Amino acid sequence: MNKEELLKSTTEAIEQLAKSLETGSILLFKEFLDCLSRFPQYSYRNVLLIQRQFPEATEVKGFSAWLKEGRSVSKGQKGIAIVAPTPFRTTTENEEELATNPEVFSFRAVYVFDISQTQLIDESDVQPGVPEAFDACLAMERVYADLGIYIESAELPNRVLGSSFGGKVIINQHQTFRSRLQTLAHELAHELLHQKHGKLDTSIKRSIRELEAESISYVVCRHLGVDCLLDSVRYIASYKKGPDELRQSLVRIQQTALEIIRKLEESATATQDTACVA
Repeated sequence: MNKEELLKSTTEAIEQLAKSLETGSILLFKEFLDCLSRFPQYSYRNVLLIQRQFPEATEVKGFSAWLKEGRSVSKGQKGIAIVAPTPFRTTTENEEELATNPEVFSFRAVYVFDISQTQLIDESDVQPGVPEAFDACLAMERVYADLGIYIESAELPNRVLGSSFGGKVIINQHQTFRSRLQTLAHELAHELLHQKHGKLDTSIKRSIRELEAESISYVVCRHLGVDCLLDSVRYIASYKKGPDELRQSLVRIQQTALEIIRKLEESATATQDTACVA
């Protein structure tokens, strides 16, 4: 695939996603979120490309990157085409413009391979452990503390699981650890994405805010290895936006999910360092 074919493929995928949401179907969007949970570091466009070409992929790297990991790509395997930015110098006589924008990014097609397409060069292959919901809850609560967001557990009416108030989140105290984790991730998404200086950003429609927060929560929990439900059918049923609006939501979902995942990793590293010193 060349660059133009890849961009065309992502456009078609977004249009297909938008059409499925407009009809109230959750399946295609859920499949996208499942893929995003495995590759939160990639742009939504590249996630769509991976999903289209190799939907069962769990871990992808380039040919050389796999060699550094002690694995080689198996003979006859076909690469997964994604896009990668390529910086180049601008050609201009305007010194001020060159100083403020010395590089412009173009895009090119590159190929990655799933781990299932590789084989071990040696026998050592250590797989990371999967955290339990209880440990994941503790990690999420540490992220809240790091961000200065207060968590209050309380009785909430009408089966409400949680609410975000800009710097404070109230969580229903009657939840399993798995449900609590998903609620904490959902409300943190609201705090990071939809609360502006303690006030709710009403420029985004409520159904879109909830769809984004629930999608982010789902991606984060799945990335942590915790099975959860995508509880957003009622929001998807009311989704009537087109491809352009969907692109904006996909960007927000991917970026905020990655932000939360990185904060969880940073918190875990800090905790390990403290334990080593103690």
